[in-house]
Amino acid sequence: MASELLVNKITPESGTTLTLGESGDTISFASGVLPTLESLTITGDLTVDTNTLFVDSTNNNVGIGTSSPASTTKLQVAGVIRSASADGTGMFNLGDATGTTHNVGIFRGSANSTSSGNWLNLGGYDGISFAVSNAALGSQTERMRIDSSGHAIIPNGVTLGTAAGTYNAANTLDDYEEGTFTATVTIGGVSTGTTIASNYRKIGKLVCYTIQTGSSISKGALTGDITITGLPFTSSSSSSNLTNAIVRWGGINSGGTVIAFVLNNTTTIYLQNYNSTSGFVDNTDNNDVGAGFNIYTVTGFYFTD
Repeated sequence: MASELLVNKITPESGTTLTLGESGDTISFASGVLPTLESLTITGDLTVDTNTLFVDSTNNNVGIGTSSPASTTKLQVAGVIRSASADGTGMFNLGDATGTTHNVGIFRGSANSTSSGNWLNLGGYDGISFAVSNAALGSQTERMRIDSSGHAIIPNGVTLGTAAGTYNAANTLDDYEEGTFTATVTIGGVSTGTTIASNYRKIGKLVCYTIQTGSSISKGALTGDITITGLPFTSSSSSSNLTNAIVRWGGINSGGTVIAFVLNNTTTIYLQNYNSTSGFVDNTDNNDVGAGFNIYTVTGFYFTD
């Protein structure tokens, strides 16, 4: 049986509860007329304008623009979310703030500033991690990280000069390294006792090195070819990657020019000299140098696999 109550004002006694209707009833207010409530408790679903706002009391979640929010989410929005009242600003803070400061989130503003602008800014307190793989959030594989010191760490390298989304191994720089190594001068495969602190720089498969010493090297009673061992990486296994080096040398007997080169699949620099007397190029050995000789600098490069 339908019923109707028309009143201008209902004022419950302080501390009492006003109950309107029974379970399953619908209470409607005239257009433009809404009550003023200090507090409101709703034990079932809440629907505002069909799907403008919907609270699902069964799954304890909220839909905006939808009356059927997914049960796996706390909030589902069908439409555009705008976090600010004006263009050029807006912020989403993730997690709690430290005092009044928001430390982790995403915002629109100028570069690294919340003032008005059209930059998309990501902000992280300890760093920013980029993870990609077919897995749930929090379980994906980390692919890139920017730490709090500003270092961009990309384990699989950077692909340059291709279209967006196109990977090509030939266009990928996946290694860069600078360091030192200890070079040893040998005669006939035996160390002369002279070791040289040397430097290298590796860019992809290319290794550039500099060996420099000012001290005299004593050959003693050693015989055989003179070589320099201890390169930081094994050279390419391909024989087509042989490379020469520039040598500044002192104490050679033949008066010729010494050249240095790296063969394939080795960590050794081999030396040869042009003998102005014989007119031939020979391996540089103990007979080509005096009792004391110098290798001032050897500068060159070679390739790895």
